[in-house]
Amino acid sequence: MPSLLKALICFIGWVLIAAPGFAQEPDLADSVWRNQSGSYLLITEIDETGRFSGAYFNQASGYRCQGLAYETEGRVHAGMIGFQVAWEHPAERCDSLTVWAGRIQGDVITTRWLLARAGNGELLEGESRFERLEGRSAGELHAEWRANEMTETPR
Repeated sequence: MPSLLKALICFIGWVLIAAPGFAQEPDLADSVWRNQSGSYLLITEIDETGRFSGAYFNQASGYRCQGLAYETEGRVHAGMIGFQVAWEHPAERCDSLTVWAGRIQGDVITTRWLLARAGNGELLEGESRFERLEGRSAGELHAEWRANEMTETPR
């Protein structure tokens, strides 16, 4: 297993399983983030331990599973963030998993990601920079996606 994959799996495991009691990142609740590929991360709920849930809307060119809201979950702690998306949806299964790990600095999240594909076992890696978008509620946008199964970029 490549060392980057091992490191990311260990970090995401720690982020998702670490003991309760860490301070919540209160300004992340109900937030909307967009990366350089035009994809969206929605953080709809966050608890007192920093665990969060939400959705991811993929717009990255050259990748399948676009135009649908995929469930995501993760954790924030001390300026760090980790989250994952299993690319499965009733409308499209991509049989892959992506994990992101990185830092939150104000209205910017900078991450490294690793995408693992079933079947051929292909591993892809890269970087994402998410910027916070003001003016939209993550909860409302997620509900809109689920109701309409959006196929165009949110406004």
